Amino acid sequence: MTRTRIASFALCFAVAFAALPRAVQAQPAAPAFDLVPLGDSVFAVIRREPLGFAVNGNSLVVICDKDVLVVDTDFTRKAANEVIAAIRQLTKKPVRYVVNTHWHDDHVMGNQAYRDAFPDVKFVAHENTLDGLTHDAVTNRKQQLEGAPAGLDYFRDVLKKGTSLGGGAMADDERATWTSTIAIVEQYLAEAPTAVSVLPSVTFSDHLTLERGSRKIEILYFGPANTRGDAVIFLPKEKIVATGDLVVAPIPFTFNSNIGPWIGALDKLRALGAKVYVPGHGPVMHDDSYIRQVQRLLTSVRDQTAAAVARGDSLAQARKSVDLSAIRTEFTGDSPLLKILFGSFVTEPAVAQGFAEATAKRNASPQR
Repeated sequence: MTRTRIASFALCFAVAFAALPRAVQAQPAAPAFDLVPLGDSVFAVIRREPLGFAVNGNSLVVICDKDVLVVDTDFTRKAANEVIAAIRQLTKKPVRYVVNTHWHDDHVMGNQAYRDAFPDVKFVAHENTLDGLTHDAVTNRKQQLEGAPAGLDYFRDVLKKGTSLGGGAMADDERATWTSTIAIVEQYLAEAPTAVSVLPSVTFSDHLTLERGSRKIEILYFGPANTRGDAVIFLPKEKIVATGDLVVAPIPFTFNSNIGPWIGALDKLRALGAKVYVPGHGPVMHDDSYIRQVQRLLTSVRDQTAAAVARGDSLAQARKSVDLSAIRTEFTGDSPLLKILFGSFVTEPAVAQGFAEATAKRNASPQR
């Protein structure tokens, strides 16, 4: 299987995040997350599974005076139900609001579990996310279900042979990543026959403020970025922000994203002055250094693809001329696995998107 084909699998699952792999029938230890206290009855649910082609997303749990707000709901109902069980250990208050930061399956497929557990719950999302859930997600989910079995077979075979996708013997971290991905995809497929897409019941365009007793919660939109409808959840008193996939570590996801606008959205995110960032995937962050690192990456893609379009290069030529090797090291270090993921999650999709944006901008410019 070529890298391009691997990336195409990733586009189906990872655009909503879950492309393929993860062999061996073993499931991740349950619950596969850490419940991180952030102060004042606010908790981050940080997934332990390694970053791969199929992942569950992080969540934020905000316990208010009379009820609870949760941000994002995982890729499977099994994972969502584990989080719900943890919430019930924290409080007897019901979950009244669930905010979906965007339409990707790893952030919304657990909605069904929350609706079943809390019948009065309201689901909140940006209006573009509702549109994405009723259009993009339907197509993407169909592709996932059709493509996953072949992907699973491929990665099971890779694990059996023990050969790294980058060549040579497979290291332990790569084996753990493919094993984890397969287990998550297997669970997703097992749940698919009874899966129901639970859509937002409350939408907003620019911002929405929720006053829950003494708790103020700002739900903000900074324009198209990772998707067309990324919601950012900000607790102004506590200076805590949940970013959705505007921020993903250790490597950003750039499938079908908006390279240039994303840079500006991250400027607005940093301007909030948060002291704690809960990313869509990855560890809790206590400063904006990683966000600035992502901005440097996106800026490099934007500028290099714009230069390629200005020269009259084709996309194939741009793929050869765009050089992300220096900044790639900031994300991957010497890790062969992270280099593989960087190629699939960033190099392939981001260059194509940056090239498309630069081409559209050139074509829209008045002729002189």
